[in-house]
Amino acid sequence: MQMWKLKIAEGKEPWLTTINNHVGRQHWEFDPEAGTPQERAHIEQLRQDFKNNRFRVKQSADLLMRTQVTEAAVATTLRRAITFYASIQAHDGHWPAECTINATFSPAHQKEIKRYIYNHQNADGGWGLHIESDSTVYGSVLSYVILRLLGEGPEDGEDRAMARGRKWILDHGGAVGIPSLGKYWLTRFVGTITGLVRSLRQELYVEPYEEIDWNKARNTCAKEDLYFPHPLVQDLLWGFLHNVAEPILTRWPFSTLREKALKVAMQHVHYEDNSSRYIGLGCIEKVLRLIATWVEDPNSEAYKRHLARIPDYFWLAEDGMKLQSFSGQTWDAAFAVQAILSSNLAEEYGAVLRKAHDFIKASQVQDNPPGNFSKMYRHMSKGAWTFSMQDQGWPVSDCTAEALKAALLFSQMQPELVGEKIGTESLCDAVNVILSLQSENGGFPAWEPQRGYSWMEKFNPAENFEGVVIEREYVECTASALQALALFRKLHPWHRRMEIESCISKAIKYIETTQNPDGSWYGCWGICFTYGTWLAVKGLAACGKSIHNSPALRKACEFLLSKQLPDGGWGESYLSCTEKVYINLKDGRSNLVQTSWALLSLMKAGQVEIDPAPIHRGLRLLINTQMDDGDFPQQEITGIIMTTCTAIASSYRNIFPIWALGEYRRSLIVS
Repeated sequence: MQMWKLKIAEGKEPWLTTINNHVGRQHWEFDPEAGTPQERAHIEQLRQDFKNNRFRVKQSADLLMRTQVTEAAVATTLRRAITFYASIQAHDGHWPAECTINATFSPAHQKEIKRYIYNHQNADGGWGLHIESDSTVYGSVLSYVILRLLGEGPEDGEDRAMARGRKWILDHGGAVGIPSLGKYWLTRFVGTITGLVRSLRQELYVEPYEEIDWNKARNTCAKEDLYFPHPLVQDLLWGFLHNVAEPILTRWPFSTLREKALKVAMQHVHYEDNSSRYIGLGCIEKVLRLIATWVEDPNSEAYKRHLARIPDYFWLAEDGMKLQSFSGQTWDAAFAVQAILSSNLAEEYGAVLRKAHDFIKASQVQDNPPGNFSKMYRHMSKGAWTFSMQDQGWPVSDCTAEALKAALLFSQMQPELVGEKIGTESLCDAVNVILSLQSENGGFPAWEPQRGYSWMEKFNPAENFEGVVIEREYVECTASALQALALFRKLHPWHRRMEIESCISKAIKYIETTQNPDGSWYGCWGICFTYGTWLAVKGLAACGKSIHNSPALRKACEFLLSKQLPDGGWGESYLSCTEKVYINLKDGRSNLVQTSWALLSLMKAGQVEIDPAPIHRGLRLLINTQMDDGDFPQQEITGIIMTTCTAIASSYRNIFPIWALGEYRRSLIVS
């Protein structure tokens, strides 16, 4: 790679630990000697092309990673698509990909981070919560502060970018209007008051810093950022804690209680560090724990191990260097396996599938969290799969289900083609984790069993995010669990048969009762109704439901057909997630990933037998949009977290068109 190299399954840092020889790890390494002058010029051209078009296409297309592959052309669209996607598979079996959110390094890192922030500055001078959103105080203030910390001056940047950013901030009330999470970032630790700190205090506030009423500012949030207004009860509680509890807890003997609480909190920080090999649950939590260990002891082993894991979160593309929420190696691999197998071309891609199978096996979590994990508010994990890799250690219900489904599909294939199947005991361990996560209402949460109460969300302090206080059920997690259990029941009917039957029955009921009146399902992790509907349909279809015997699937097909666009595709805006109603993309554009989800839904539900014409039209769009090398163009963001924050999943543009083409070939051509 020209100057930057993507390193796969490697880790030579003395402070890194691993339990599976770093299988699944991906990080970028700067190499000033790499690349020919022509290759470097090509990379710079990719960066310039992105910059020139950044207001029209805001998401990078992962071209820096994809320039490392040898592209092979094949005769058919499906073979060309699989061949291209196979060509970017890493040697340890996963597919490296960007999976980012919009959130002391070497000069090379600093340059790329500054490039990314400048590239995603909006035309009005501000920055959004994510790269496709309008400007917000949260995005603008934090981006501005980061650039200043990286050495940019108040007037620096092309076309006075810093000055324009500052003007947008001040025109919208200044930094006092940043949401609570932003206030937390700006005040997370008070260090030496340097000249830069004093300058930022002058640059970011409308009134003199010393005259700001911080008691009032605590509940101030700019209208551009306000999605979840504080209920009155929350403001009253925060006011009581600040004005009454805080003065008491700073005085002896109550101060000893605070000291004890801080020690307990740090015990939890260190437990999480050790059990996740210092990767953590996500980028925000990772950085907060890193800061906590630095404040505790900047020379500690814990802090050094944290620093060694920072590269795992960076991703480099033509728009610069960005921070991943956390990478989705297992999630993408499980879906990619199912997509390729849907084509009935397994014999042609045995080497690809064998590597993916090895990765799935190497990524299963082998143990529960260490020690008394219940006391540390952790759930069982032995047999689960994470979103990323085994070292990270956090089980996720739908990741476990989709990886289990891939493992079960492999278990029915010849070992000579795809390698030895995963052990039955390991499959049963995965089922045990899935069964342990189901809620009383039949639904499945993502991370752990549902423990809190819905009223606790009234104390969500993050005005710009929704659903961050308690774990709750999701239709997509439920649907994935339903499919995996249905397949496991078929292949291994002896293991916990009655419990699995009961679990499946309750999950079906949950999915059917959460269907919207228009026939859709709301998906919280993908945009949005198209994604939720695809997974719900897939889950019900795995249990023998079809358009002929299920009113829910008939309604789902009617909903999807009503949203098909004149070009045969579907295109849903991320605004559907915040407004909770289906909203088309601007100008009626189609999106290939969402088109694939809709087509997969229609084919799984049995629409083929009623009227295949809409499916033919949608597939024609996929075929006509494929590029000559077998890749598909990067379009709008198709992931979402916490309702308002989009998440980039660049592999989706390959996985889901392949899957839709494969299902089409199998159900309408081969059959």
